[in-house]
Amino acid sequence: FIMAPLFQQQVIKKIHNIQMNRYQNNNNNVVLSMINDKDSIASIDTTTKEERLLSWALLLSDDEHNVSIGPSTISSNNSGNGLFATKSISKDEIIMIIPYERILDIENAWEASDLGDAFCYLCDMGGSGAKLATLAGYIAKETRGGISNIFHPNNNDDEVSYWKPYLDCLPSKSAKENHILWWSNDKVERLLRGSNIYDEVMELRSQVTIAIENNQILFWNYYNNEETKEKDLNKTLVDKTIEELVRSAYCMILSRSFEDDEVDCMKLVPILDMAQHSRDTNIRHETIPSTGNVVVTAKRHISKGEELFNCYSTTMKPHNFLTVFGFVPNNNNESAEELLERKDPIFFSEDD
Repeated sequence: FIMAPLFQQQVIKKIHNIQMNRYQNNNNNVVLSMINDKDSIASIDTTTKEERLLSWALLLSDDEHNVSIGPSTISSNNSGNGLFATKSISKDEIIMIIPYERILDIENAWEASDLGDAFCYLCDMGGSGAKLATLAGYIAKETRGGISNIFHPNNNDDEVSYWKPYLDCLPSKSAKENHILWWSNDKVERLLRGSNIYDEVMELRSQVTIAIENNQILFWNYYNNEETKEKDLNKTLVDKTIEELVRSAYCMILSRSFEDDEVDCMKLVPILDMAQHSRDTNIRHETIPSTGNVVVTAKRHISKGEELFNCYSTTMKPHNFLTVFGFVPNNNNESAEELLERKDPIFFSEDD
């Protein structure tokens, strides 16, 4: 979907008007698009974490949310939440605008006030996959109030991540464990040996192992000061926690991210990444080059209450979906493990 220049100008004008309205109304507890301090984030007064995310992420006034978050109508693969239209939406109408400041990408790691230089070094010195490893490390740092809490568990300073409204709405570890990055080596060998994804899965798991080791070294070097040394931290336990956080971040990036050609890495787009996959999509999205904002529009008329669907890939084969997204599309409600157990042609066809 390529935006015509006139439409780009209309979107930029709309963004400008919305931003001006929000700044003019900032005394009414409106959540501004440029929130970046923990006090402002904590002041978002809404009922649920999903509502907090909507208020934090969308570049729309409080009464103009065109989407809601709720259990998806897709019953297979533990699909979790989805996006739904809160009103009737016309074809080509703007559904939502996610501002650049709410998009999580590698530049956030580079610009981090604490570990930014270290993350830049990791990217510079690392080889293939270094940016992805760095982004995973940054997300791990931001999760649970930051990696610093692992090294300073009794710290009374309740650090609140800028990304907290977003991270709070992501799947729990138990939900992510369906991804092949959480499978045991025995399970991988039993189910994937001889399949058309075995080699790529083994390569990915090897990359993640290296990324975990590099991030463990990075975090220990930064946080392990004289104060932590006096506490006699359990290195095995700390390393295990870092491993889980980085592995979880990898699953998040692989299954939820979008390509960002500008920095040749993935980016996470809150709200939009909650739309479930379908080849029969009813939304489309585009990044505005001049602002970095992501604009989501209706591909066709959408009825109130209808679930919004995005196409994750038009070229990826079904078996590759398992490696990246953690599920197999159009599989008649069978789990990936069931398909692998019975040597389904999706994974064991000689043509792939």
